[in-house]
Amino acid sequence: MPEGTVFRVHWSHPAGPGYEADEGVVEVAAGGDPVVVDKVPAGARITLTEAAPDPITGGDWLDPVFSQDTFTVIKDQTVAIDLDNPILLQTGKFQVTKKFDGDGADLVPSDMTFELEYSYPAGVGFEAGEGTITVGADGVAVPSGDLPHGAEVTLTEPAPGDVLGGTWQGFSFSPQTFTIEGNTLVEVTLTNTITRDVGSVEISKTVTGQAAGLVGDDATFTFDWSYDEGPLGGQDGETPIYKADSGQIEVPGDGTPITLDGIPAGAKVSFTEVAPDPVTGGTWQPVTWVGDEGPQVTVVKDESVSVAAVNEITLNTGSFSLAKSLSGTGAELVDPDAEYVVHYSYGPGIGFEAGNGSVTLKADGTPVTVEDLPYGAEIVFEEELPAAVEGTTWQAPEFSADGVTIDDQTITIGDQTDVEVELTNTAELNTGGFTLSKALTGTGADLVDPDAEFVVEYSYEAGIGFEAGSGSVTLKADGTPVTVDDLPYGAHVVFTEVTPAGVDGASWDGYQFSEGAITVGDGTVVELVLTNTITADTPPAPDDDPSEDPAPSEDPAPGEDPDLADTGAPGVAPIAVAAIVLVVAGATLVVAARRRTVRVDKQ
Repeated sequence: MPEGTVFRVHWSHPAGPGYEADEGVVEVAAGGDPVVVDKVPAGARITLTEAAPDPITGGDWLDPVFSQDTFTVIKDQTVAIDLDNPILLQTGKFQVTKKFDGDGADLVPSDMTFELEYSYPAGVGFEAGEGTITVGADGVAVPSGDLPHGAEVTLTEPAPGDVLGGTWQGFSFSPQTFTIEGNTLVEVTLTNTITRDVGSVEISKTVTGQAAGLVGDDATFTFDWSYDEGPLGGQDGETPIYKADSGQIEVPGDGTPITLDGIPAGAKVSFTEVAPDPVTGGTWQPVTWVGDEGPQVTVVKDESVSVAAVNEITLNTGSFSLAKSLSGTGAELVDPDAEYVVHYSYGPGIGFEAGNGSVTLKADGTPVTVEDLPYGAEIVFEEELPAAVEGTTWQAPEFSADGVTIDDQTITIGDQTDVEVELTNTAELNTGGFTLSKALTGTGADLVDPDAEFVVEYSYEAGIGFEAGSGSVTLKADGTPVTVDDLPYGAHVVFTEVTPAGVDGASWDGYQFSEGAITVGDGTVVELVLTNTITADTPPAPDDDPSEDPAPSEDPAPGEDPDLADTGAPGVAPIAVAAIVLVVAGATLVVAARRRTVRVDKQ
């Protein structure tokens, strides 16, 4: 009550002996000086009443209490009266409504309760106080008890109980501090923020194995992930606290982790790898997982759990098949059972070390296969020089792969494929020949012009690796040799001379080769001499008539040439002639033998 508040007191008394009835009003200030009413007749019976005070904020006036509200005035005395105006302090209340915020609001059970604490210090007409209120999660407002007017109330909330799947983040009152007013109700809203418990999962991927180098640096791998719905809870206690979920995630193969955020705590996340893209030269092995949980991890609140996948990729292999064939003019001279050694080698590559080996082939075309060679290996072939074959020369070996010549004798092993390689060895016939020179003999040799030319024909039939052939050489009488050195090995060459031109004063009496036929050797040249016999003509006897035919002689003796003319020389002359005839006849016989054509049979 404010100091100086004025109260109006009504006094009255009825008429009495010697005085009339009277009344009046005095104003008395609270806490002020006493107010005196004088000249009241002695013996008057005074009655006091108080007019209703003005209303006061926060309080209700009760009935006034006079120390005496009725008394008799005594002569020459003053009656002291105390007036007490009691005030009843008004009360007010507050009521609290509970609300929730955050993504976990639906996790709070509807029957969950929360205890609030309030307090206020002492004030005018009341002592300090405190208390608690229990509020439900159902949103129903809960009022407090009566609190004194003027109480300055402060609210606070102890930590709420745990909620399955969520975490309290704090609270806010609206308002949190307020003053109670009489006969009023303060509306308070208490909002609690709750978030869902989540964590994250980091998944990483590494690639191992021989063929890891074949996988691109920017390669990514796809994983399916999923987890089942959570345990029952929520507002009704019968709703899963989180739903099942699934998806895909792309993960690089270099070990860099990729994070799945916002996964409910407690969820068991399972991963399955989608089959990786094929890699040429490699084969993916089943994925393996690092750690005890394998491809499934349990998410922990506010933490990141890790799972690591390892993919091994093994190096594929391939093979080559090597077959041998022969070609060339000398191929038929090669032993069909001959063996040929081919060495192969390759340097180190992606996922493999250097290697080498050798294969042994026959020339019958039967392939020899070498398997389990690493993909990408660049195979270099080198053939050992084959054994020499008389009459032939081996040419450089020629390798071809799948029908295409490979000049560098190198192939690349494919991915589980076989490269068909053919090695062709060309054996070319060697050549040989002869050197032929002319020799003259006989009495007419000096009559032959040194520049006279003689034509010799030669020929040979077809043989191993060559066709039939022929040719001719022109010789001079001076003995200058002529060489023919490009005849095929094994050719059986026979010679004949074309009849020479006539020589004045002499007659050709036949020819003889030092060898009438030869077989061409391996790079050799046979030296041959063709000897022609020429006889000077014998002058006629003086008594002979050259115009007459000579008389026929007797039959020639064995070995005698019947065509030789009788010289008619007397005495010793016939003997000399006979000797000459024998010589000439002998030469003629030899020539005839040498001119026989010799057939060369295939050896």
